Amino acid sequence: MPIKKIYKVEEMNIKLKFSFFAGLFAILISCSPNYDEPILDLSSMQLLDQDLEISIVASEPLIIAPIAIDFDTKGRIWVAEMQDYMPDIDGATENIPKGRILILEDYDNDGIMDHSKIFKDKIHHLRSIRLFSDGLLYADDNKLYFVSIKNDLPQKIETIDSLYAVGGNVEHKANGLLKNIDNCFYNAKSNSRYCYNNQAWKKEPTSFRGQWGITTDENGRLYANSNSNFLFGDQFLPNTLIKNKYLINPEELTFDIIRDRSIKPIHATSVNRAYQEGVVDSLGRLKKITSACGPHIFQSDALGIDYQNAAFICVPEANLIKHLIFDPQSFKQEAKFANQTQEFLASNDEGFRPVNICSGPDGSLFIVDMHRGILQHKTYMTQFLRNETLEKGLDTIINYGRILKIKSKLYNTALNAYNFENEQNLLEQLGSNNAWIRNKSQEILINLESKTLDKALEKILFKGNKIEKLHALWTLVGRQSLPSNFASEITINEDPWLIANYIKSLDGYYNPLKKTEILDLFKKFSKSNNEIVLNHLLTSLSLIKMEFPKEFNVLLSEIMNKTDIEILPNAIITAFPSGELMDTLTWENSNYSNVLLLNKKVSEVNENVNKKKMNFIYDEIKASDQISKSGISLYNSSCSPCHGFGGNGINALAPSLVKGKLVNSNKSIVPLIIINGLHGEITVNNEKVSFASEMPKFEKGSKLSTREITKITNYIYNAFREDIVRVNDSLVDELILKYGQKNEMWTESSLLNLFPSENK
Repeated sequence: MPIKKIYKVEEMNIKLKFSFFAGLFAILISCSPNYDEPILDLSSMQLLDQDLEISIVASEPLIIAPIAIDFDTKGRIWVAEMQDYMPDIDGATENIPKGRILILEDYDNDGIMDHSKIFKDKIHHLRSIRLFSDGLLYADDNKLYFVSIKNDLPQKIETIDSLYAVGGNVEHKANGLLKNIDNCFYNAKSNSRYCYNNQAWKKEPTSFRGQWGITTDENGRLYANSNSNFLFGDQFLPNTLIKNKYLINPEELTFDIIRDRSIKPIHATSVNRAYQEGVVDSLGRLKKITSACGPHIFQSDALGIDYQNAAFICVPEANLIKHLIFDPQSFKQEAKFANQTQEFLASNDEGFRPVNICSGPDGSLFIVDMHRGILQHKTYMTQFLRNETLEKGLDTIINYGRILKIKSKLYNTALNAYNFENEQNLLEQLGSNNAWIRNKSQEILINLESKTLDKALEKILFKGNKIEKLHALWTLVGRQSLPSNFASEITINEDPWLIANYIKSLDGYYNPLKKTEILDLFKKFSKSNNEIVLNHLLTSLSLIKMEFPKEFNVLLSEIMNKTDIEILPNAIITAFPSGELMDTLTWENSNYSNVLLLNKKVSEVNENVNKKKMNFIYDEIKASDQISKSGISLYNSSCSPCHGFGGNGINALAPSLVKGKLVNSNKSIVPLIIINGLHGEITVNNEKVSFASEMPKFEKGSKLSTREITKITNYIYNAFREDIVRVNDSLVDELILKYGQKNEMWTESSLLNLFPSENK
C-alpha cells in the first residue's frame, strides 16, 4: 500500500522566489530589463541520462494546469490551460468554463518565460490548440474552432466542426490537432481529420485512433495510445487502408507495437485500484501503466543521435516518462524499452503530471506538466482513490503548472536557428534536422506568393535527400503545383516511404496525372520488390480499375505472385472499389500464400456490402442525435468512445459488441456490466479476445440513472444483438439493489455462471 501522508506544498520541494508585491508586479507588467523569475527545486526529478539536463521554462503563477502547448514563429509559447478539469474532489464546479489560451514570452532571452498574456479565456474543457496560417485552432467541450489573430488579439471565430467531440466525458473527448506532413490535422479519440484547401475547411473520415495525444514519424505515419497501452501504430500511411468502406477494423491500423506494460516508478503513488492484487508492488509502486498519454516521436538531433526517432510516453499516474526505441522505417513497427530497469525521467513529486510532450524551435524536448493532485476524472474514480486523495491532501494541488525542457549538456542549441521571412531559408529548412522547423516551413511555403517558388520546390523534389523530397512533395501538393513529369522521373529505387507518399498523394483532392499516366506509373511500381511500396500500391489500384480492368487484373496478379514479399490481404481488398463484390476466382490460380485468410476476409466484406454495413467511421452523426436523450445519444456519449458508433469496437482499445457472447446472453448481463464493470478475456464471434484496458463501472458522482441504464441497454440489444430483447426500469433497479455494492468487476465467466441454463 502507498505510504499515507498529508501532501503539503513544502513537500513538493518548491521554492518560489517572488516578492509578491513589487516582484510579482514586475514579472507581469514591468518593462524593466531585470525580471524576477520562479526558481524551482527540481531535485525530485531523476533524469536517467547524465548527458542531458532538465530546466524550467514556465511555471505558476504565469500558467495553471497547462494541457497542451504550441510555438509561434517568434519562439513564443502558446498554452492551453484546463483549470476546469476536476477542480475539486467531486468535480462540482467543472461545468464553469475556466480554460484559457495564453501567450508566454521571454523578454530577457534567458530561456525562461517571464511574461504571460491572455489570448482567450472562459473556454470549457479546452483540450487542444494549434497555430495555423494567420490564426489558431482550438477545441472546447464539443466544438472545433478557428480564430484569426491580429496583434495577438482574437478576431473572427469560425466553427469548423460543431460535432468535433461527440459523446464521452473529458477523458474521452477528441484532442490532439496534429498537423501531419500530408497537410491535414488528425486527432486522438476521433475518426475525423480536417484538411484546409481552396480556402475552405473539409472534414473527412479517418481511422479512429487512441485516447489522449497523437504523434507522427518522419514518413507521415500516425501513432497514438490509450491509458493501458504505451503506443499504437499504423503500418500504412493515414487514409490509405480505409478506402473500401466495407472493410471494418483492419488489423494493420492502430495495432499494439509493444506488449510490455511495465513501468519503474521511484515511489508509491495513488492509483484507482491499488487494492486489487497485482496492481502495485510490496512498496506500493504501480507495476503497469494505467494512464499513458501524450506520445511523441522525437525528430531532432539536439539531444544526440541516440534519441532521433525515439518515442516518449507520458505516464502521469506514476510521475514518469517512458522512453521507447523502434525503427520508424520498418513496415511493421515493433518497440522496446530503452532501459529495462529505469525510466527516462521519474519523479517522487506526486504533483508531477506530464500530459503532453513536443519538440520546440531549438530542437529540445518540452514537457507539459499539468501539475495537479487529482488525475482521475470523477466518472471513473473509485471510492478507494477518493479516500486516499483526501487523506494525502492531493485535492489541494490545483493552482500549479509547469513547462519543462530537456536538452543536451554536450550540444549548444540556438533558440532562433531559423528564418521564416526569407524564401530561400524556408526552402533550405525543409531538410532541417528539427521537425518543428521543417513542418513550419512547409506550412508557410504552401501559402507563399512567389513566381519562382514552384520551380525551386521541383528542384528539391527531383534532387534533394529523402526528408527534403517528402516535404517538397506535400508542399507542392498543397500549392496544387505537383509536376506531372515527376511520375516519369521517379524510380523504384527511391526511398519506399517517398514512393508510398507519392502514391497516396495521387488519391487525394489534387492529382495532376491523366489515367494513362497513372497506369504507366503503377506498372513501374509493380516491378518493385519492397513490401512498403507494393502494399501501398494496392491501396490505390482502384484508381485504374474502371478504365483499365484488364490491366488492373494483370497488376493485381503480378503483385500477389511475389511469394517472397508479404502482401497483406487487407491491401488486396482495398485495391477493389468500395461497394464492389469481389470474386475469389480472381486469384484462384495465383501463388498467393495467404489465400485462405484472404478468402475469409473477402467473404466478410462481401457480406457487409450486401447488408450495407460500412465501417463506422463513415456513419454520419447528426447534431440532433446529441440533443436527444434517446438510447442512441446516451450510447454515443457513454459507450461509443471505446466501442465505436457502430458497435464494432476499436482496435486494441475495446471489443466489438456485434457477435459478442455477453451481448447475446441473458438480458441482465449488459446492465450488470454497466453497474459493476468488466475485465478479462471475452468471446466475440466465437473467438477469445483480450484487451489491456478494462470496462470501468460508473462510479458515484457521475452514476447513470436507472432510466439511462435501461435506455442504453435497450439500444445495444436493438442495434447489436442477434435476437432483440428488452429490459425495463424494474429489472435494472433490482440488479442495482442486488449487485450495486459489489466492488469487484465482472469477468465473462462470472457473468455467464449467474445464468448457467442460458450459457451459450
